[in-house]
Amino acid sequence: MPARCQKYLDELRLMVKSVYKGKPSEKPLAVTLNFYKNVKPTAKNYGDVDNLSKAVLDALNGILWQDDSQIIELHGYKHKGAGKIEIEVLENVD
Repeated sequence: MPARCQKYLDELRLMVKSVYKGKPSEKPLAVTLNFYKNVKPTAKNYGDVDNLSKAVLDALNGILWQDDSQIIELHGYKHKGAGKIEIEVLENVD
């Protein structure tokens, strides 16, 4: 993984830990990820939504959930906007 990507994921972990003080969930989860960048969602330099999602899900193992295998429903969206990620997690979605 390129150093800039690793730095980004490390920063994401720190930001989530600063906001979420709970224990990682052990329940089945539904996750929605909204990615915002200052380019059109169809631009090649935006990234593939599946790759963006996979990186975030792996990064948040042990923080929001024990393991991303608990995620039984996933929605990922790309938007034009101000460089941020919105993460929504719902428990007990079985």
